[in-house]
Amino acid sequence: MVKPHQNKMVGREGPATLDSGDPIPGVVLMSQPRWYLIQCKARQEERALEHLELQDFECYRLLYSEQRLSFPIGGVRKLNVTRPALGSA
Repeated sequence: MVKPHQNKMVGREGPATLDSGDPIPGVVLMSQPRWYLIQCKARQEERALEHLELQDFECYRLLYSEQRLSFPIGGVRKLNVTRPALGSA
């Protein structure tokens, strides 16, 4: 997920309101950044991340780690693999 750098924040400032329009006591809204979900080509997430960061975007990339077993000739090996949580496998 990507959001613009702090100097590119957009949104509403002022007192928070209920759906009825009544203000919520003691709650003030600050400018909120817009969030974007980026779709990229398979296995190109790292490249997309680098390009977005060069353009001053703050990026979050969801990853998960798992342990896999490899069976090379003569033994078993444990491998730690980090993969994107969403998208290409």
